Amino acid sequence: MRYFLSILVVLLMPLAVAAQQRDSVFDNYAAYNAFVDDKIMNRDFISLVQSLGGRDEYSAEQLKGLQQQFTDIFRIDFRQKTVFRQEDLGGGMRQEARAYWIGESYIYFYALTHQRDDDFVVINFHLNSAVSKVMAKF
Repeated sequence: MRYFLSILVVLLMPLAVAAQQRDSVFDNYAAYNAFVDDKIMNRDFISLVQSLGGRDEYSAEQLKGLQQQFTDIFRIDFRQKTVFRQEDLGGGMRQEARAYWIGESYIYFYALTHQRDDDFVVINFHLNSAVSKVMAKF
């Protein structure tokens, strides 16, 4: 019986860790940066939206539609990236704009973030193929 419980604990441990992870919360800016770059450059828009707080704001159908819309526009993964505007708002709050591109195709990302004592939080984000929509956030 003890052997069975040990196996059960080992099998359930990844579920407990996943349950502790919170949407929009990262260990630090570097973890957030790596996550956003990876998801956008690889066109994994569903995971990006869900992990940054859109999990309960969009239906599965809406997320699939978003993924399809962006992959129709951007047919191959992005190769270049830059953070082209950052603004320190004080108190650990900041906003930034990023661009990702391949050839003449660009996508833009905006985030309002907060560096707290022990973690880094994405409060709001926006993804768009029109730079004017992202720049309007500043």
